[in-house]
Amino acid sequence: SSGINAVYRKQWYQRRVRGYTGKLEDGTVFDSNVENARKKERKALKFKVGTGLVIRGWDEALLTMCYGEKAEINIDPDWAYGKKGNPEAGIQPNTRLIFEVELETPVNIGV
Repeated sequence: SSGINAVYRKQWYQRRVRGYTGKLEDGTVFDSNVENARKKERKALKFKVGTGLVIRGWDEALLTMCYGEKAEINIDPDWAYGKKGNPEAGIQPNTRLIFEVELETPVNIGV
């Protein structure tokens, strides 16, 4: 039974985000795979949660979501880009971020 649990744990941390839009508090969109893209042209974002590939706010929030769920995630600066911000994306230091996210089913991404 420990083999089954180990496989389950691996899959539990894998995520595929079908659609996402990142906004600043004033509503300015800084990133999206939904805006200006037809549904069949969207590329799902897939990654392993908890490995630092995305901001901490995403890692923590996505672990609480169910497959297929849509959610609005409000991320405090400390769990986003913090004091440095992300100037290339138009995110100033100490900025709160808001993401609309839709989660797909788990996928095998080579774990």
